[in-house]
Amino acid sequence: MAHATNDINAVVSVAGGGVMSAVDASITALVTLLTMFFVLDRRLTLIAILPLPFLSWGTSLIGRKITRALKAAQEAFSDLNNKVQESVSGD
Repeated sequence: MAHATNDINAVVSVAGGGVMSAVDASITALVTLLTMFFVLDRRLTLIAILPLPFLSWGTSLIGRKITRALKAAQEAFSDLNNKVQESVSGD
């Protein structure tokens, strides 16, 4: 039950802001890149987007670390929850 409560709250938190942020970031990035490419300098735009794969890799790395930390926190919460249930039930 403890996992379900935490998971539901996590999904609601991520889904609400995550979808809005993804759409906003995608539209902003597309408009910015198109403006840079067609209005400013094409070569400068291509140089400016070179670090993007590294940013993607870094984000993925941090995401994996956060996932591991969340799993560890949930396991610790589950252990604590089990100990409390055992104490209350008298086993």
